Amino acid sequence: MIQPSTLSPITFSGFCKHFPSSTKAEAYAICTALLICPPRAKVNIYTYSLCCINTFQTITQRLVTPRRQLKIPNYNIWFIIAKIIAVNSLTVTLHKVKAHSGNVHNDKANFLAKAGLTSIHSIELNYYTTNSVLKQASFHQQIDWSMTEEFFKYNLHDRPTSHKLTKFRAWQRKMVNNLLPTMDILYRRYPTLFKDKRTCWTCDQHEETNDSLWLCSVNLEILCPHIVQFIQDLKTDIRQTCDYGDSLLEQELNNNSIFKFFLQLRGNLPLPTTNSIFYLTARQIITHDFSYIFREKYKHKKTLHNKILSKFYELTQLIKRIIWKPRNDTFKKWKVAQWITKHSYKQYRRKTKKTRSHTDHPQQHKNEEPTTRYHFSNVYRNTDFQFYQIAFFRSL
Repeated sequence: MIQPSTLSPITFSGFCKHFPSSTKAEAYAICTALLICPPRAKVNIYTYSLCCINTFQTITQRLVTPRRQLKIPNYNIWFIIAKIIAVNSLTVTLHKVKAHSGNVHNDKANFLAKAGLTSIHSIELNYYTTNSVLKQASFHQQIDWSMTEEFFKYNLHDRPTSHKLTKFRAWQRKMVNNLLPTMDILYRRYPTLFKDKRTCWTCDQHEETNDSLWLCSVNLEILCPHIVQFIQDLKTDIRQTCDYGDSLLEQELNNNSIFKFFLQLRGNLPLPTTNSIFYLTARQIITHDFSYIFREKYKHKKTLHNKILSKFYELTQLIKRIIWKPRNDTFKKWKVAQWITKHSYKQYRRKTKKTRSHTDHPQQHKNEEPTTRYHFSNVYRNTDFQFYQIAFFRSL
């Protein structure tokens, strides 16, 4: 039940399926209530679920890493809640209400929850989200998904497990999900430690992100001769090992979307963007442009696949060695000069957690119920906007 400033309250009841629980129902209720809230509104949600209040506080903390967030039960629902609050610039306060205490509004919410058992309104969420760049590239049929899947299983070493293989798997996952610890992510997690350095370590002209790292003009200029040498070695290798003719190999490589920028004279072509094939290659995604180079040149399918995987591995490791390694070495030297260590991260998290525990939980009176509050700030907040609404909701 939503009680805005108008006289007539808004009520809704529905049901959720697939492993239902009381906590999941409460999370769905909070999510559905926030969906109808106008931007920059002050929202007070009353619930008897202390678990939801604690989870809400955890999911909205800046220092919670993606790995820890994914361990939270029903994390997909809480991700949507955090997204709604951030987009609409809501100020949300969760209040603890004692269950079965004769509270009129709580009894109405329980009545709606029971009505949800026979409701025709099913609350479902789309759990399968995709990076927008990969989604767009997949829509235009640029990605060779079968070979990309094989590449994420690729093991260059004989042993099924090894330290090098573990590092390579971690690198693949971070690259495809844009989770490399670039300066924008580090500043978001540790704003005090990295407030003085957020720009690119190579050119120092723009903020370093997972996208700009591979599209920086200076990095591409440094990478250019190495890519040219890789193309020459690739041409020689294919001519020595192919089973069929290679008369068009030179033309295929020169016109290939991955290498075209590096083979043309400087200034003739614009810099690659996030929509370019090279950007997908840098993110460990095998495209049809790359696999097409090897098609119809080998008799056996297994030989063809092994050649594609091995050469793509060489190309991506080359890009990593030329761009990421020097950047990482420079960053480590800077950390040593600033006396930043792993202990600094842990100490910062402890200090921030203690500070937030005092600010998020002010001293309460004995008869007061526990309350949690979280506010997403927005520079465009309208300070004169007057809106107050109380949300009561239950769903089964």
